[in-house]
Amino acid sequence: MTQYKATYKGSSRTADNRYYLQIWEYRGHEYEVEVPSNAWTCSSDYQSGGYNSQYNQHRRAQEQIDELIDYPAPEIKEPQEQKYEGSWQEGFDLFWKSINE
Repeated sequence: MTQYKATYKGSSRTADNRYYLQIWEYRGHEYEVEVPSNAWTCSSDYQSGGYNSQYNQHRRAQEQIDELIDYPAPEIKEPQEQKYEGSWQEGFDLFWKSINE
């Protein structure tokens, strides 16, 4: 997994009472892991350690948080408005000249 530890914050139930939503904190960000409330409500994929197992849910959430923290999205700068202090004819002539070069 990772070198950082996740801290358990609490849990709640889903609206249909089939799953617990465990709330965890990892590197200052919270994420949820869905745990079945009993063995009858979970799929065989969950029990066999498949895609949606607790381990994989933790791993995916922590990888997303690591990527968010370690590789932040580049800051997008807003284009600055440029003003031209001349007549429209001079501006058009500059534009026409740049096209024909």
